[in-house]
Amino acid sequence: MLSTVSGPLLLAFLLGWLVVVSTGEQCLPYAIPPAERRSLQSDTGTFPLGLWVNGNSHDVGVSAAFSILVEEIVGIHVFTDPRRPKNVKHAFYAIAGCEENATSGWVCEGKESRIHVMLSAYMLYNEDELAAVNRMRMGGIITVLGSVGYSLFEGLHVSQSLIAKAWETQGLALEYYRSYHYNQNPSAAFNKISEVNTSDLVPCAEWGIYSPHVLDMYLKLTGDLDGLDVADGSFRPRCHQQNWWLSPTCRSNTTECIPCITCVTWGYIWYVEEIMQKAAVFSIPMALAGGSGCGPGGSFEKLPLTYDMLFYSWGPDITFQSLQPVKIIFPVSNQMEHEQNIFTSARAEIDQEILAHLDLQQWAPEVLGLLKNLNWQADDVSDMLGHHASSMEPSDIWQAACTWLQTNEATWKSWIPSRNSCYAGQGMYSEATQAFVQERQAETICQPCPPGTYSALVSDKIGDTAECRQCEPGFRQASYAAVTCDPCLAGTFASQKGSTSLSFYRFRHKNVFMRFQSLSTVAHRM
Repeated sequence: MLSTVSGPLLLAFLLGWLVVVSTGEQCLPYAIPPAERRSLQSDTGTFPLGLWVNGNSHDVGVSAAFSILVEEIVGIHVFTDPRRPKNVKHAFYAIAGCEENATSGWVCEGKESRIHVMLSAYMLYNEDELAAVNRMRMGGIITVLGSVGYSLFEGLHVSQSLIAKAWETQGLALEYYRSYHYNQNPSAAFNKISEVNTSDLVPCAEWGIYSPHVLDMYLKLTGDLDGLDVADGSFRPRCHQQNWWLSPTCRSNTTECIPCITCVTWGYIWYVEEIMQKAAVFSIPMALAGGSGCGPGGSFEKLPLTYDMLFYSWGPDITFQSLQPVKIIFPVSNQMEHEQNIFTSARAEIDQEILAHLDLQQWAPEVLGLLKNLNWQADDVSDMLGHHASSMEPSDIWQAACTWLQTNEATWKSWIPSRNSCYAGQGMYSEATQAFVQERQAETICQPCPPGTYSALVSDKIGDTAECRQCEPGFRQASYAAVTCDPCLAGTFASQKGSTSLSFYRFRHKNVFMRFQSLSTVAHRM
């Protein structure tokens, strides 16, 4: 296959320096103050909700908005992992409680995780790895909650101004791939490759090829041996100029070549195999080059802003927002062909999946409810980043997320579970009396049921909710957020309501007493 790393996933680790941070300020006017926010509670202690963030600009922005909502509306502390993300598989291990070791990779020793949520997981080709991680614990560790709402797209793009120019002067619709056939002279709308400053281009000799086996298919499809070189037993693009690979239809006359740029980082030039196939198969007169970096700060970012050229891009993203980029329409995506390394059709849009730790149902069911309700649209993400973020600095992204939340309350308010519609593991709690209650009131919120109680689902005229009930005599519960009470074991008893532990029977006969003491010891150890 071309690569299990697509454009959006690639950026998840190429731009890994982006980390969601809070400015320490409150965003929303009615925010729950930091002193009143709570941590998650498990049998081993308390801890904040852990969030794993990719480096994509869209995920950084969406994660920042999610963090604000969880802290200020739901009232739970959030921790964002500062480690540089590499790919979605690393998120699986982080959520599973594994620890990263510089020499041996991920070490999994059954520890309780401090990372619990990932909002933008690219699951295509990663299902087997997730299944392997889930097998590390009976019943699994990670659940996939569904799409965060929007899909990622990627492909060759052209600016809106060039579309207008070509239509006005030539009658060419540059948003369609057929308009790029060399017989239609499409290069007239673009800069010549001789006009592009070569100091901004990565020399072809420095191009690492991520999927050289896909170039085998290029040769089968096109027969273009002149477009390839052989290095270390594998094909690589043959650059007919120091910085440019030329497609067959403009190799003899470079003035007819349309300049096209993709990104080079970590030593690899990305998407080159796919672009070469499309250019050769559809007779597009194209000169392909690489710009440094796939994100802010490199020449890749500035080249399409400086020259009239095609460029490979993805979204939602704000890198080329000012160009109003339009994705070129190629034949509809053919997944079967993609699996055979044939990439002449468009790439399919990719849903971004939400991952959550299974125990979040007990630790913070209201957060789980929020996650299930999230419904981000691509336009919302573009609006948040494009209209509010003046840079990609983490603090600026936080401010962009805050501004979007302040101006789009009608959109996100439906995502927030009702404060007194409690989930399994919770019960109605009065902020006024600081006690658990059995009826909803204005000051009622939801809290995890404490030890000695269990959560029971109830209904009233408003709808479904839950209350905490004491364990009956003969039962006990030592954990928080339980949904049942545990019966006493043989030789033990719990004589009072709300028991958190067991008492042991004592008999005068030594042998009988020792027998039940042994059972009690076993029960205690359990």
